[in-house]
Amino acid sequence: MDIEKLKGSWKKYTSEFQSRHFKNADDLDEILEKKSQQSLRLLKRNFFIEAGLNILLIPIILLVFVKSGLLEGTLNVVFTAIIFLILLVFLSYLYGSYRKIYKYENYNLSLKEKLEQQIDRLESFTRYYYKFLYVAYFIALIVGLSFDLPDDNTKVLFIVAIGAALGLLLFFIVVRPLAKMYVNKLYKRHILSLKQCLRELEE
Repeated sequence: MDIEKLKGSWKKYTSEFQSRHFKNADDLDEILEKKSQQSLRLLKRNFFIEAGLNILLIPIILLVFVKSGLLEGTLNVVFTAIIFLILLVFLSYLYGSYRKIYKYENYNLSLKEKLEQQIDRLESFTRYYYKFLYVAYFIALIVGLSFDLPDDNTKVLFIVAIGAALGLLLFFIVVRPLAKMYVNKLYKRHILSLKQCLRELEE
């Protein structure tokens, strides 16, 4: 085989190889795009489910408090108002986080850039989600401990100490594990899926 034929064969081979390479890369991008979109759709569904449940909680809490007669005292009214305020703040936070995460769908970014931004926002959202749940729990605990306290200071200290101890025990045994399980179910597993897409894209 002469040099010219050898050069021609090599050029044809490299051209075909590059064509297959780019085609495979495009196919991979398309697969990862579909995979990430599926995770984002499930995340969006979870956002709306959680928002709907919290909106539904407002009239249910009000009905429970009215039927039980707990709204008669000033402290009970304050406690109810605090619960409503917590729910409203949480709904505002949920909506704001949703907008920040999904705004990248409207930007002209590469898949890699979009995933990096969305993963960063989602991880920030879950970190603050835990903090919000824990702060809300301890606010409810403090307000709950202030109900119907006796006039005797010794008894007050005893009741508050026992209530605080039981509240902390409940927090570590029940509230914290349930919060982690709940957040993992709704959000964390989808974040892991998006991270996997990003890793495959970078390889």
